[in-house]
Amino acid sequence: MRRNLTYDNKARKINNATAEQLYGGEMKASVSRFQSYFNCNFQHFSNYGLKLNVRQNYTVRPLEIGNLYHNALEKVAADLNMTLEHDDEKIKNTVKNAVETVLRTISYGIFERSEYYLSLKEKAVQAITTTLLFMKDIETLGNYKMTMIETVFGKKSDELGELILASPNGKKIILRGKIDRVDTYKKDGKVYVNIIDYKSSARDLRKSDVLNGVELQIITYMYVLI
Repeated sequence: MRRNLTYDNKARKINNATAEQLYGGEMKASVSRFQSYFNCNFQHFSNYGLKLNVRQNYTVRPLEIGNLYHNALEKVAADLNMTLEHDDEKIKNTVKNAVETVLRTISYGIFERSEYYLSLKEKAVQAITTTLLFMKDIETLGNYKMTMIETVFGKKSDELGELILASPNGKKIILRGKIDRVDTYKKDGKVYVNIIDYKSSARDLRKSDVLNGVELQIITYMYVLI
């Protein structure tokens, strides 16, 4: 009772020993995890320290929509042999087949259960097709060619190897990630790189977001490639 009378409900900083018990002696993290920390320290603590999980409803989460687009684009690129130099009809059919294949792995076939989810499927097919036809025009007019898709880094065995950083107190940070697509153009012994990060909504890369640590993906990917 006496403790409750003086309790002020203010957050206290955890000490180094507790932090190490929560997060471990070394950190294996993605770029998005760092962005999560800079966006909201408490959210990062809840997700990665306490590892809290919310009971999942039988529904499609935004993350799964994002995975649908990513995985379908990856499959399309592989099925078209890493080039968009095909007729439009072949690209359209490849997209449709890729979306159908990927959807079978999401939420136990929920996309076939209602008209709403069926409309999301059709929207995905249309959006991916429009994007790829636009990219086809760019590929035809320019000199950049698709070189890598869904390329991972973080382990020695990965295509881009590992990326090891150190925190100010000497703790090891093993950074991992996946680059959606890399186009390259070679001239006079030099290689020019164009990194494409697929997003389901419009997003600008602002210098202020990079400096504040809330938009680090493209900068990190460029660092890994260089």
